[in-house]
Amino acid sequence: MAKVIVLGLDGASWKVFNPLIKAGLFPHFGKILNLGVSAFLESTIPPITSPAWPSMVTGLNPGKLGVYSTSARSKARLFSLKPVTSSIYKGRSMWDFLSENEFRVALFKIPFLYPVYKVNGCMVSGFGSASKFAAYPRYLHQKLVNGPSSLLEAELFKSLQTLNPNNTESSVRFIEKLKLVVQEERKAILKLLPTLKWDFLFYVVSPLDWLQHAFMDKIFRLVRRFSSHTSLERNAIDSALIDFYKDIDILIGRFLDLVEQTDDDFAFFIVSDHGFTTRPYTFNIAKWLIENHYMKIRMHKKGHEAPLKSILVKKVSNLSKGAISGQILEEMLKILPSNILQELKNARMRAYLEASHKTSISAHVDFERSKIFCLEDRAIYVNSPFRDSKILDDMIVDLNKFLKRFPDVTLKAYRSKEVYWGDKVQLSPDLTISILDKDQIWEISTNPTRPLIFKPPLPGIHNRHGVFCAYGPQIKQRESLSNVLIWDICPTILHIFDVPIPSYMDGRVLKEIFLEDSEIAKRSIIYEEEIESQVEKEPE
Repeated sequence: MAKVIVLGLDGASWKVFNPLIKAGLFPHFGKILNLGVSAFLESTIPPITSPAWPSMVTGLNPGKLGVYSTSARSKARLFSLKPVTSSIYKGRSMWDFLSENEFRVALFKIPFLYPVYKVNGCMVSGFGSASKFAAYPRYLHQKLVNGPSSLLEAELFKSLQTLNPNNTESSVRFIEKLKLVVQEERKAILKLLPTLKWDFLFYVVSPLDWLQHAFMDKIFRLVRRFSSHTSLERNAIDSALIDFYKDIDILIGRFLDLVEQTDDDFAFFIVSDHGFTTRPYTFNIAKWLIENHYMKIRMHKKGHEAPLKSILVKKVSNLSKGAISGQILEEMLKILPSNILQELKNARMRAYLEASHKTSISAHVDFERSKIFCLEDRAIYVNSPFRDSKILDDMIVDLNKFLKRFPDVTLKAYRSKEVYWGDKVQLSPDLTISILDKDQIWEISTNPTRPLIFKPPLPGIHNRHGVFCAYGPQIKQRESLSNVLIWDICPTILHIFDVPIPSYMDGRVLKEIFLEDSEIAKRSIIYEEEIESQVEKEPE
């Protein structure tokens, strides 16, 4: 196999790309789709960047990686989370095995690949730990890390947190800057590649993910117009969105030219770590657990424990504009309805949390008194003393009862051992929930200072339906497959290069994508354990 390219379009969704391809907006992506093999790529649970990309490139499910969210737990500190780093990749990724077998790898902007480490080729980190970028070898640092695209990328990710997607001027400016990141990265990488003598290239385009977080509702509106063949009355944001997607297609075309024009044999893959849909509401799981007495919050810092009386004084004084004696307050507290007292207690809790200047829920959970708790990863954990009880069943029943008041809403509750397996399952959450609302998904929050249910600031949210597309001389044409699992990508790439596949991998080789009479299809799949057994049988 001469060359293999894996182009990662972070968050790409067939619901967006298929209608736009049919409308003729994406000729290069359309060529790959029409002349290659395609499928839905089923992501991890939950479909989040940090477990998804590592699962794809290692061939392992999160239960063997020990990463289930944007943060990771450790055996030493189960109640706290730490950043995901390149240690999740090192020594078990497809590029490590390829490097060991003397293939040259070129890795660009892969999320959470920080700090970088030595490979047979080059490595440039992407979005991840503290949004830092780095490069191996060091000379690439100035070309790609300190270049305009990386500096602008860091700025845009920060501005995404406060972006108003309904403000035309700021939205258009944001989209144009995202497009500039894609353009600058493309130019820098294409200029660099001829000097690298690469065999395998993996490049992840992260700005697509950020675009869809901010404008998924507007993107779907465009898609509906194209699908219904209605005349498009484009506003400035619509035009900017279309231009951005067109630039993604130009990028696909440029990288496809790398192999089509120079190699008789190649494989070109387009993959995404997850798909996208819209989120109509945010559900505050932390607040719900507190209100239903599953989780307790501690107020342990002096100066933050505002007495109930002082809150009542403030509330009543605001109404009467006058002073209230302590005796009157005592009498008022005795006769106040329970719902008013609860409101005052909630206000006291809110005052403490806001005064602490922390959004980290784990800093406030009273783990000794909580039966069930949540952490920043938006997942649910059962406290050790209650692990053998049916409290998790009770919680699911209670949550289902609460959600029944909302039409078309379905609760998906994923228990750890039902979706993960491996030696790091003990680090997984006991329960991961997803709230489905027809084709939409509710966001999950763990900030108890926010309302129980509220409108999210940005409309886009991940779902599990990613994109898989493969094209090349040895790959079938115009084939649609059933779902491909995200950890099937790694063993498939290793098989293309005829590199032994570690027997512990969860993924399988997607032999069905190759032409039946092709050399790759006829080749036997070699696993490491088979090689070891053959070595043992050899005479000394």
